[in-house]
Amino acid sequence: MERPDLKVIGKPIARFDALDKVTGTQKYLPDTEFQGCLYGKILRSPYPFAKILSIDTSAAEAYPGVRAVITFEDTSKKKFSFMQAFADKNMLTPEYVRYVGDEVAAVAADNPLIAVKAIDLIKVEYEVLEGVYDAEEALLPDAPLVHPETDKKSNVAWEVHRAFGDVDKAFAECDYVMEHKYTTGQQYHCCMETCGAVAQWNPSGRITLWGPFQAPHTVRQEIARILDVPRNKVTLKRTLNGGGFGQRVVIDMISPISALLSRKAGGRPVQVINTREEEFLSAR
Repeated sequence: MERPDLKVIGKPIARFDALDKVTGTQKYLPDTEFQGCLYGKILRSPYPFAKILSIDTSAAEAYPGVRAVITFEDTSKKKFSFMQAFADKNMLTPEYVRYVGDEVAAVAADNPLIAVKAIDLIKVEYEVLEGVYDAEEALLPDAPLVHPETDKKSNVAWEVHRAFGDVDKAFAECDYVMEHKYTTGQQYHCCMETCGAVAQWNPSGRITLWGPFQAPHTVRQEIARILDVPRNKVTLKRTLNGGGFGQRVVIDMISPISALLSRKAGGRPVQVINTREEEFLSAR
């Protein structure tokens, strides 16, 4: 077949960013410097399911070099979900932690080492509870409730039944019906760049976030909603994405947490970036 002589289609065109990437000169979020930047760290739950009895942040707040400490009481208390009908996630949990890695509190400090120390100084008293870790067991009538603070009597978030055509007739006419149960392990994207964000909440109420956002318009919408600010007050500046296969479509709680830390720190930019361990625990 004769092909038209096109300039791009069917030609080995080099990517415009290829040289910077292969030579290591391309700058990603952790390579970007911000004047007066603080470094944030998140206190995460060590338990898969527990009730928070008390949080004492006084020692962390008094530690030299710590500029901000936040808990659930500093948030808008609005819940988040990629589908709002199922919203059940707070950016910092108020009462129950539901997985190892759940966000409990956060700090911003002059350097990362101080931030890590401040996290260790936050005292949280937990009542460890019996959890449920299997989908089929979660459906049993006496299963522990994932959300005991609500009036729901089961762990079913939503139920739908769909049938197309005459299902019974189709089964009756089959030569063979095969039923099996298949089990697979969890998958994780494991991008080379972990989740992170830099946020600055200036005194006028405008929020600017930098990060490798994969769906910036959706992220901007959800950031505005979860922080309870007008959407026109939120600006996203997308940094080069160090890998993203859908993982960065939904917002990570790092983004609103870094914004709240910036507000409490008087508008200084705050950088929060996951370690690899934190990424596996909480960025799925």
